Amino acid sequence: MLPRKTDLIIFDNNEYEMLLSTVIPREYTAQLMDSSISCIYLNPIFLFVYIITVIKNLLTGSKVKSALYKSYLLCILKFIKPKVVITFTDNSLVYHWLVKYYKKARFIAIQNGVRQPYQFKIIKSSTDIMINHDIFYCFGRYDVKRHGEMGFTINTPIPIGSLRLSNFNDLNRKITPEYDICLVSKYGKTNPLKKPLIDEFIYNSNRLDLDVAKLAKNKKLKVVIALRGSPKEEAYYRKIFGDYATYVENKDSESSYRACFSSELIISYQSSMLIEMLASKKKVLHVDYTSNKDIFGYEGAIRLDYVDYSNFEHHVINLLSIDYKIYEKLVKDDQIKFMNHSSSNPPNVIIKNHIDKLMRSSIV
Repeated sequence: MLPRKTDLIIFDNNEYEMLLSTVIPREYTAQLMDSSISCIYLNPIFLFVYIITVIKNLLTGSKVKSALYKSYLLCILKFIKPKVVITFTDNSLVYHWLVKYYKKARFIAIQNGVRQPYQFKIIKSSTDIMINHDIFYCFGRYDVKRHGEMGFTINTPIPIGSLRLSNFNDLNRKITPEYDICLVSKYGKTNPLKKPLIDEFIYNSNRLDLDVAKLAKNKKLKVVIALRGSPKEEAYYRKIFGDYATYVENKDSESSYRACFSSELIISYQSSMLIEMLASKKKVLHVDYTSNKDIFGYEGAIRLDYVDYSNFEHHVINLLSIDYKIYEKLVKDDQIKFMNHSSSNPPNVIIKNHIDKLMRSSIV
């Protein structure tokens, strides 16, 4: 048996169904190709091509284990012969290796989270694989600049906002705010951090949880917490907030969006949800207790570098009290720079039309 030929490949099982239903034109065939190898091809023709590919990779200096793994994925592409490879895992190093070594397809990566300097520095210090996008559908101009500053390449950068947010908005939900604050949980999120950044991340996240709880109790604010779904997470927050908060489980990809749209102000530490909600014309706030811009480098009115609790309380209460039109003047430039979101020209339409154009083209 040989790999089945299809027009497109969806690389890695991250939002596979969403991509299939929202950006892949129905007239083209597509299949999932996971980076975790689940199918072993023993066809003699495949094995011959595989051995040759492994030898070539070893000659370039690759380690044996790495060459065996990446060559296998490369061989699968050679037999499927897709015209387009698309992924929602834009920071996958295996994906970027394939971009470099498979030249008979166009590669499309869709950004699915904030990409910050600490992540880029980890990549540079731990591997010789560099981020080299072919077509990169990113949040905004900010991300194009960040990649360039770190020495990474993007052949075709296209700032279009968040695909996942766009799909949520397409449902035309009219949600009336019922909470003062939505706290977006960062409980248990340490990957891909390394010490001492893990300790710093946990410290910032925990301090913010405690200060929001104190504020809610002192000012009798209504708080909803968008949970991540980590073990023991709800018990952790109930110990801090008790009955002063409502807890929203992470049952599906829309749970956190619902919680945010149901709130006047969204607060978190280092969350892509802040950038998405900023583009959705919501008030947002990142609170940083260590002023480390490597972890969260966004500047402007969405950021508060912590001074003391009194300053934090005053800042939050002020954000809750001001009219959105006033707030919008403070963040207007950053909204477009951080996330180029347009409800009249949504990402799913842009990407689908682009894929169709690539598929119809005789030149890859």
